Amino acid sequence: MLLVGAMMCVGGCAARRFERPTGPAAPAPEAAAAWQAATAACRDVRTARATLRLVFRAGARRFPGVTIGAAFDGGGRAMALDARVGSAAFFTLGGSADQATLVLRDGRYVRAPAADIVEALIDVKLEPARLLAILTGCLTPTPEFRQAVRRDRWLEVTAADAVAYLEQTSEGAWRLRAGTFDGLDVDYGAPGPSWPRSLEIRSRADAAKPAMSIAISRLNIIEPNAPLDASLFQPVLPPGATSISLVELRAGGPAGAGGN
Repeated sequence: MLLVGAMMCVGGCAARRFERPTGPAAPAPEAAAAWQAATAACRDVRTARATLRLVFRAGARRFPGVTIGAAFDGGGRAMALDARVGSAAFFTLGGSADQATLVLRDGRYVRAPAADIVEALIDVKLEPARLLAILTGCLTPTPEFRQAVRRDRWLEVTAADAVAYLEQTSEGAWRLRAGTFDGLDVDYGAPGPSWPRSLEIRSRADAAKPAMSIAISRLNIIEPNAPLDASLFQPVLPPGATSISLVELRAGGPAGAGGN
């Protein structure tokens, strides 16, 4: 229930939800250059710190909002998350993509690959490198251009592990508006000078689980490519800390029985 209390709704969804274009495909010779320009700021980010507000929804359930401080190193080889509501800490997560530690406010902790911990929390598996790419506006950690077509006013770009949709601004520049990968949709809301200000990650409902959404607002990317202290990625276990399993974490979090 502690995690439920950490994820109450604060708003911040994209004001204009993206609808995937379905019109006929036409050649798009300008797409490679447009994709390069749209991802120029984010494609070389190797380290970054960020602050954001997060809202989690699963089916008809909504969970209170939380402020997240995040740090990434090595292009996503290491990740740290610090979750708070007001001044109260709810959890910290830190470590490498292969082995991270999540410490809950009550002193319970779990050690596992970072993506497995994220999946136990929200029922969606997101690798740290993917999360860094999403937050900085690249969508994919491997943004190599493969092919593209034009659908109506949109450029539909296929990268190594994602499909991205670019729109042209009133100034003529191209920006990443939305994308899809692994059954998830990413809808970028308000753009900033270099980084997104808001976005939403959504899954699609199926027979096994309801649709899920994570709305991120007040996104602020700070210190891109600045050196980071290794201690950021090493959570400290409190005295008397108790180990739990991923199964127990899932059961007590928003994606499990604790979210009812």
